[in-house]
Amino acid sequence: MRQLQRKGFSIIEVLISFMVLTVAILALLGLMPAASKQGSTTGKQSQALYIAQSHMDNLISQNTFNAAGTVSLPALATGASARWWCTAGPDGNTQVLHVEVVWLEFGRSRRVELASMVYR
Repeated sequence: MRQLQRKGFSIIEVLISFMVLTVAILALLGLMPAASKQGSTTGKQSQALYIAQSHMDNLISQNTFNAAGTVSLPALATGASARWWCTAGPDGNTQVLHVEVVWLEFGRSRRVELASMVYR
């Protein structure tokens, strides 16, 4: 007696593969809100770092090493601000310039701080 060779997939195999594919897609869709939130955080952090670097460059180019101040940054986020100050270095010939950018994101305080040692 001859046995028939089957070609293709049975309906059960197709249904199981669709179920596995559906579970995988749902798992990936569950990651989308977290990825979106992380992307927003990274964007704000990059913006804050750019602002801090710009303030640091201005302080160094204007030779305002003993200055201190604060400025509001509404373009970054509500309640965001940048402040800068100077401290004495480890010896008498250097000063350390600090620039800090602070903002609120998703109810948490975030900050970026730059420090640069300047020889005078």
